[in-house]
Amino acid sequence: WDEDLAFDGVALKVNPLRDLTESAPDFDPFLTLGAFPLQEVELSQKDKWLYGAQAGFNARLGGSSKMAFAVAYYDYHNIEGVRNTLGSSLLDHTAPQFVQKGNTLFRLDNPIGTTPLYGLASDFNELNLTASIANYSYAPTHIILTLDYVKNQGFDEQEILQRIGASSAFPFLNDDVDGSQVKLTVGRPVVERRGEWQASFAYKKIGGNAVLDAFTDSDFHLGGTDAKGWILGGAYGLALDTWLSVRYISTDEIKNAPLGIDTLQIDLNAKF
Repeated sequence: WDEDLAFDGVALKVNPLRDLTESAPDFDPFLTLGAFPLQEVELSQKDKWLYGAQAGFNARLGGSSKMAFAVAYYDYHNIEGVRNTLGSSLLDHTAPQFVQKGNTLFRLDNPIGTTPLYGLASDFNELNLTASIANYSYAPTHIILTLDYVKNQGFDEQEILQRIGASSAFPFLNDDVDGSQVKLTVGRPVVERRGEWQASFAYKKIGGNAVLDAFTDSDFHLGGTDAKGWILGGAYGLALDTWLSVRYISTDEIKNAPLGIDTLQIDLNAKF
């Protein structure tokens, strides 16, 4: 997900054990549910929605360690494109309002007109597993390892070919539907004061149809999917709620035409 996302909609989070006590328990399960409208289609029952659910727990381990684990499922409704019948434009609304790059697209206009109109070939129902373990034996320095995995359960090649009217020889159907990231962070979990620091290294791979490319991190590969690469980052506190952060991101395309992107980011941040 991009860090700047702010969906409209409703969400509910429940911590059944924490809600009964003033302090966080050693084992803290949680459940989060959400429903978010993505696009209203006038005079139609085909509005586009995202429904999400995540269940997991935070737990203290023996010694100076803690861990977290969560399973999430994100179900997009009416997100896939549907090709118009001959001479019609009634299904133009199935084209996405915003894309970045990586997802497989196909032409919706029929016959193909002078202005191309594209829709998403695949449906997206994303199963996401997240786990992290943190050790603070050297407090205030923390060592945090985070693992993330996602798979698009909505990808069905035969259903896609039937819906878009293509043969099995359709050359642009990217069947890479897995994504993963491993990240190691050393230092303060959050840099807030002068002299505090944090360093991190991550390796990420996002298959072309693993997730909806519109909502991915717009910095990694300059947005989208079908990319793999690493991220080296650091932050240093200059004053209270003021810090300098640096990230270097190096990525390459996985299956599409070769494309390598190296990005250097230097940010001066202040919070008040």
